[in-house]
Order: sequence, then structure tokens, then C-alpha cells
Amino acid sequence: MDVQNDKISQLIARQVLGCSTAQEQEELNVWLDGSPDHRSLYVSIKKASNKSKREEYINGINTQEAWRKISQQLDLPPKRKKIKMSWYKSLAAILVIGLLTGYFIHSYQSSLTDHPLVASIAEPGTSQATLVLHDGQIIDLEQGQLDRVIGVNGIRISINDGQVSYVDHTARITDVQLALNRITVPKGGEYQLVLSDSTRVWLNADSELTYPVSFSGDERRLSLKGEACFEVTPNQKKPFIVTVGAVDVRVLGTVFNIEAYPENDNVITTLVEGAVELNKGDKSQLLTLDEQAVIGVGDERFVVNSVNAKNYVLWKEGVFFFEDEALESILQKLTRWYNVEIEFENPALRETRFSMEVKKYEELNKVLTILEHTRRVRFDWKDDKIMVN
Repeated sequence: MDVQNDKISQLIARQVLGCSTAQEQEELNVWLDGSPDHRSLYVSIKKASNKSKREEYINGINTQEAWRKISQQLDLPPKRKKIKMSWYKSLAAILVIGLLTGYFIHSYQSSLTDHPLVASIAEPGTSQATLVLHDGQIIDLEQGQLDRVIGVNGIRISINDGQVSYVDHTARITDVQLALNRITVPKGGEYQLVLSDSTRVWLNADSELTYPVSFSGDERRLSLKGEACFEVTPNQKKPFIVTVGAVDVRVLGTVFNIEAYPENDNVITTLVEGAVELNKGDKSQLLTLDEQAVIGVGDERFVVNSVNAKNYVLWKEGVFFFEDEALESILQKLTRWYNVEIEFENPALRETRFSMEVKKYEELNKVLTILEHTRRVRFDWKDDKIMVN
């Protein structure tokens, strides 16, 4: 184990035991921020399922024998050996856990080699989408497009490398219902949109948004399938309403995320800033900061949980963040982004829960290798599918 790994292992060990100094915590934070791999490893080491095993191991340490060996190695003078038993255990635990953590780090890094599992076609997604104008014209939106402006009946649409903006909407279309545009993002894609009121929308893979080219009347209404994050421009006189199936998400100006993929049968709304009101039939629910509401297709009641909302919009910043999430849910998100098929050979693994953070633009091999390193799941490539067993 090299010097850097040894240092980090001791820092983690001291934090596990609650005896880190401010400087040591700062050193550990710098290491954590240095790479998503570091944070994924850290989460694995500290996950709750290992806590009882760690405590059992620490409590089982033969402190007298551990101290005898440690003092011999450090060549301490006799008077230094007359120390309280609790201190024996603390130092022995730090050193032993540090060695175990260092071994874990070394094993983890050794496993992050090229994995022959996934073919080269399993690459990260890119900025791509299809824009359908109100008159039926279809425009392919791809990464790397130079800035261009499309004029249709007075509507001016700017397209520039991963983003569509409605910069000028002096539309001469009198029937607003005919002035709907639709943007569709395929699997393996993502795209950004700026609406005519300057509201920003980030669309995730396998999603679709239908919206008017210009908001007239007394509301701003649009509909969503899939997942999107909205940063809504405030307008007290014209509420912003996102329709997702039978659910309306109503806001005046705020930041929130909606996940509503048809295969999941749930509408999940997470509030990052401001407040939103959810409505389904005669049921309504108000969300405040760091709250998340979930409602199923056949449900009449919203279930509200407290969350760290910012973690649920990291996807738009290029990061996958999973916290105690079922493997089936994790793999659904990976299949949408990498546009691959995954099949469970062992159905019992569907509800196995994992925590990890990794960049979206990493190769799929690396993401799956991190999961494999937990030794609770294995992936194999077969007939153009990734098999889970």
C-alpha cells in the first residue's frame, strides 16, 4: 500500500471512531472532492450495514495484546505503556481499522481495471433530441450544432449546441392550441430548453415535453413524460403548471425536479427551492424546501418524505447519485443513459440496495465495476444484454 493510501486509510479510520481533528477532516474532504471514485469508496466503507461488524470487531480486540505489539513496533518507553485501557482500545482500533481500510482501498483500486464485460457500443449519452414544431416540421437536435435561428410564422427559435431557446416570440398564430411544440429526448440523450418566459428546463434521457411557443392567457401550462428539472421564472399573475398524467404540479417561481417514467407508475416531485402545490383529483399537497412527494397511478394520497433535494438534481450536472437505492432502480437509470438492455438472471437482486456517486460520462464498465466491488452482484455480457446475477 502506498503512502497516500496509508494516509487516507488512517483519516477514514479516525473519522469512523469520531476522533478526527479539524485539519484531518479537511484533508479527508479534499480527497473526497478529488474524484467520484473516492466518494463511492468512502460510502461503501461507512455504509450502515458494516457498522455493526466494525463495532463487533473493535469490541473484540484484545487490547492488552494489541498494545503490546504496537508498543514493541513503536519502541515506546515503559512509562508510556501505563495508559488507560480505553486508550489502548482506541489506538489499537485506529491502527487496525486503518490497515483494513487501506487494504479495502488497495483492493478497490486494483479492481478498477478494464472490464471485458461491456462492448464499446455502451457509451455515455450525449446532447440529442427531436423538436417537432406546431406545423409538423421535425428538427433533429444534436450535440455540436452551431448557433442558428429558425423563423416560423413570427416565432424565432435559437438552437445552439445542446440547448433550444425561444428568444423572440412575436407569434402571429391566433390559435394557441395549434402553437404547441414538442421536444423528445431518446435513451442515451439529454437536452436543455429555455421557454418563452425564460424558464429553464433540463430534460433527462427518454423524456418528452409538450409546451406552447408563447404563454398566453392566465397560466403557463405544459406536459411531461419522463424526467425534467425546472427553474421557473417568477410570475405571480401567471402560475406555471406541469401536467404529468393525472397530477398537476403548480408553481409561481421555483426549482423542482419531476420523475415520472411510465414503467415506474409513480410521479416523484422533489423541491429544491421555493414551494409547489401538487393536485390529483380533489387531493392536494403543498411541498416546502427539501421535501419529496410520491404518488402512484392508482393512489389518491401523496406520500411526503424529507430529503436532500440537491442530490436529486445532480443528474443535470453530470453526476449519478444513488443513496440506499434498489438495484433495479439504479439499473433502469443506467439503461436509459447508456442505451443498453439489462436482464436479471437472479430476480432476488432487484431490491438489493446500494449507495454510490459517479460521473455520468464515465464508461459503463467503470460504473458496473464499482457495483461489482461490493461482492453482492455480478454482471456478464450475453446476447447484447447485460445479465445481472
